[in-house]
Amino acid sequence: MTVSAATSVQDLLAMRAKAVWRFFMTQDLAYWAMAAYLFVEYVRPQNLLPFLSGIPMGQITLGLALLAYMVSGRGLVLKSGASGLFLAFTGVILISSVLAFEPSASYDDLRTWISWVVIYFLIVNVVNTPQRMVLFIVEWLLCHYYMAQGGFKQFAIRGFKFASWGVTGAPGWFHNSGEFGIAMCMFAAVSWHFYVASRPYLTTWRKLFVLGMPATAVICVIGSSSRGAVIALAAMGFWELMRSKKRVRALAGLTLLSVAGWFILPAEQKARFMSAGEDRTSVHRLVYWKAGINMATQHPVLGIGYGNWVRYYSAFYAGDTEDKMVQVSHNIFIQCVAELGFAGLIGFCALIAATLVLNARTRRMLRAGRDPPHVFMTHLAYGFDGALISYLVAGFFVTVLYYPFFWINLALTVALNSIARQSVGMAGGRTAVRGQRMRGPAALVRRARPR
Repeated sequence: MTVSAATSVQDLLAMRAKAVWRFFMTQDLAYWAMAAYLFVEYVRPQNLLPFLSGIPMGQITLGLALLAYMVSGRGLVLKSGASGLFLAFTGVILISSVLAFEPSASYDDLRTWISWVVIYFLIVNVVNTPQRMVLFIVEWLLCHYYMAQGGFKQFAIRGFKFASWGVTGAPGWFHNSGEFGIAMCMFAAVSWHFYVASRPYLTTWRKLFVLGMPATAVICVIGSSSRGAVIALAAMGFWELMRSKKRVRALAGLTLLSVAGWFILPAEQKARFMSAGEDRTSVHRLVYWKAGINMATQHPVLGIGYGNWVRYYSAFYAGDTEDKMVQVSHNIFIQCVAELGFAGLIGFCALIAATLVLNARTRRMLRAGRDPPHVFMTHLAYGFDGALISYLVAGFFVTVLYYPFFWINLALTVALNSIARQSVGMAGGRTAVRGQRMRGPAALVRRARPR
């Protein structure tokens, strides 16, 4: 691994093009390939440029990153007990696939999960310095900003009026308005905390550029016409209020934004909130949730099988709605317990707890630090928590368990915690927690031993 000692975290937080480029060019092939993968996954140039159409760009860049990392002679290290939980969850998926209602359906979908396993361990092992984390997050933000500009344009063209199809992002994971709304909620959380951390180093114009990120994200959430995304945005705002030390000021700001958001919200969108629980969409969701719970009670240990919802629902529940439509579960927890049983649900909840615990540990380790890397990592840990809260709330209404939202956020959380431990010079993080007995969810996250 080659690291440019001349490039500081301040230079990268300032988003100076020369400093960013100089640092990027000193990195190894594995990091370049991971940066290329991030761009391909979120921007989808193969869908924008005809001559790239049909080329599996994501698989190529991901395969190149894995090959480059393995050729370097470094092994894929777990870095955290959360990685052990992640592997255990993967084991549940594999066993559930073998014992599934229709194993062939599971095997067809396993490629998606295997890609998340590879991506997780590459992020954890490749994004391993404060500078690399800054640059990776900057790229992540710019990719989302690109999508946000497109969503804002769609919303503006129709005069900021309601449309049932909402606005959409890049083809693939974000082409549906509901999924796009989740991406924008998570983008708002991380970009706001990035702004707070980088503000002292930004010029006035760059401050406005970065502030445009959360502002555009909020507008895109409203334009998405997704009730779940709007509720998630409100939940994230409430979490920011509760964790703020200046609650009176934060409450005033949140109230002002809420009132402005309510007036901006199209009348049709307000009507959808008023009819929640009674409209056709809500009634159908309740039917799907009831079916999912029933599947879990009939197959409590490992569920009906990974990726088997549509097949199983078609076979046993297709007539439960008046139009006899077969749709997905519209709830990440129902999807998890139905397809992977309570073994999968417990594993998923453990990973949620691990994310929150690791971010709390990161902040605790860096609490006394005033150096730019420490301030940045502290705020980023808050950003990852806010993104997780947005995902969990919005995920209660859409089927996005195997989408990149949670898994990339988890990988970045583990990588950030590992970098923080290295940054403060703690051997495996034991100094910060010596003499403290871990209880509750924190006990699920074991400290990585020094190599």
